[in-house]
Amino acid sequence: MRHLSTLLCLVVLAAACGSDSGTEVITPTSPPPPVVPAPTGSWGPAIRVAVGQEVKATLEDHGAKHTFELTAPTSGTLITRVTWLGGELLALWADGVSLVQTSQSPMLGRLAVIAGETYRLTLADGAPWDYDNLTVPYVLTTHIER
Repeated sequence: MRHLSTLLCLVVLAAACGSDSGTEVITPTSPPPPVVPAPTGSWGPAIRVAVGQEVKATLEDHGAKHTFELTAPTSGTLITRVTWLGGELLALWADGVSLVQTSQSPMLGRLAVIAGETYRLTLADGAPWDYDNLTVPYVLTTHIER
């Protein structure tokens, strides 16, 4: 009786392994590009800037982000330009929406704006999962095209 139950288990396992369930397992040849989530939680105090003002600062440490707040003096397209030495992946967000992510300088972000409305721009490390040291001096400028 014991041999019969062992044989029965083996038959069930063999049938399960050999069954074609109609599903296909696809193994990717390369990993998909990482998706960087919008910065969340407390962004800290936003730095108030005016359109046309040049900001010089440095992102330090992976996961770092700097938030700027500006009020559009006119309606049009806000152009945000960030320049740095390049090589490090940076991401630019406006009110929690991704504008651009790149490791090539300069970075240009475009956002339709309405006169009198206030907008939050966030420049963030685009690779917060990296373990090496991060020090990225940058220059951020804005202007509005009508």
